[in-house]
Amino acid sequence: MSTSLTQLKADVLTIVKRRDLIDDIELHTKNAILKIHSTDFYLPDLYENSFTFAVSATRYSLDAKALVSRWRKSKYFNILDPNNGEIIRKLNPIEVLNTIDEYSFIKDYVFYEAGNFINIRASGGELVFGFGAFIYPDVTLTYPSWIADQFPYAIQYEAARTLFLTKGDKESANSMAELLKEAMTEVKMVGLATIGE
Repeated sequence: MSTSLTQLKADVLTIVKRRDLIDDIELHTKNAILKIHSTDFYLPDLYENSFTFAVSATRYSLDAKALVSRWRKSKYFNILDPNNGEIIRKLNPIEVLNTIDEYSFIKDYVFYEAGNFINIRASGGELVFGFGAFIYPDVTLTYPSWIADQFPYAIQYEAARTLFLTKGDKESANSMAELLKEAMTEVKMVGLATIGE
């Protein structure tokens, strides 16, 4: 069963013991969900899918948020076989201002991010692409959070820490920071490894 925002808020309330701050607790809990997920590029936050352009071209530009509303950062783009979905070719990531190679030719079979847009150059006019992107969590937990499910205390400690800070209780905030540090060691151990060792 997935952890709900209501459960997390109740646990934060248990830590801070301030019923008068219930609205603040919700804000700090949502912020903590976002912050904890954003501390690294965790594999469970990787979303994979594919898309097809309607018209063949050599350069494409698409709004990343149109692909995935919670888009955070690109991981990869591949050209896919339109018949079986297998990878035909991987695109190389480049920096936005690095589109020309050392021989003054436009780099081909590449992608880069510019603002909210993904720009792709593929001179073969391919139409079907696969991608992997790191996404932000749904802070309402309508869609489950692996961190909220497996390490809810990391979110709870961060929410309590920032709440204590905003209320001027630095001693309690420092205590939460120490607990958070321990919790984040576990989050990183699970979130960054493909296999257990």
